[in-house]
Amino acid sequence: MDKRECMDLAVHETKNSISAIMGYTELLKYGMIKEDDALRFYDNICKESMRLSSLVDDFSDLMKFSAKEYKIELEKISLKEAVREEVTQLERAFKGDVFINVDGDAIIEADRYLIMLCVRHLLENAIYFNDSETKQINVDIIKNKKNIIMTIKDNGVGIDEKEREAVFKCFYRIDKCKSREVGGNGLGLSVCREILNLHKASIGIEGNSLGGTTVTVIF
Repeated sequence: MDKRECMDLAVHETKNSISAIMGYTELLKYGMIKEDDALRFYDNICKESMRLSSLVDDFSDLMKFSAKEYKIELEKISLKEAVREEVTQLERAFKGDVFINVDGDAIIEADRYLIMLCVRHLLENAIYFNDSETKQINVDIIKNKKNIIMTIKDNGVGIDEKEREAVFKCFYRIDKCKSREVGGNGLGLSVCREILNLHKASIGIEGNSLGGTTVTVIF
């Protein structure tokens, strides 16, 4: 997907959110909503506003990273500490519905902000695309003679082999999760790949349609 096509999709997604917000607002403004339903509509406005804000931030990041306009600031960081920091925030946000285990550690030379942004997107994907009552995610960090490998495994909806590469395209959503109700904006994995490209690292996805997905990042 080229930059022009990605930009067109970004405009389309932005207009969708704006239209939804305007629709909910007009219904409330003209008293067309029952009082008992009003809170739900306010909640929908809040969700669409947050989604729009996230979309703008992620699309801006994607354009900067893909154009190599971001100057990375390298430092030695503990990959486990970076993951744990994001895990703490996500577990608090999802109030006990998510269980994330982190094993292993390794020191990498990377841009702390970008790596944590990448980790956040990967963990959020593992949560959003998980229809299990108990969302169990395992993060393993292994260092061998040549590389540092981080895997993120979930017990979610899984992914067909034909979609393993497609999910890195702008705004792509796997067939069984087309609904906007799933969460996210379809840019997370695109942002992750660009971040990892800046670090000369790679990312891949394994899984099947029966359930469960493993994301592997190699530094």
